[in-house]
Amino acid sequence: MSWALQIAMSLMRKHADFSLPRIGDKFGRKYHINMYSYDKITQLKETDPSLAVILRQLNDCLTMTKHPKK
Repeated sequence: MSWALQIAMSLMRKHADFSLPRIGDKFGRKYHINMYSYDKITQLKETDPSLAVILRQLNDCLTMTKHPKK
């Protein structure tokens, strides 16, 4: 599974507050694959500084979209 797909699943879990089965419905994947993706990205961001930066930037963009500055 690609990193982009795993990151997208992780971001959906965090920002859309979707359950893992619902994320599976959106991506056409099984629940256990989604859980693996979520866990893998969560663990990797702790040990991979470049991934941590990418995730932080994506989280910032999504947060700004949810709560635009006035």
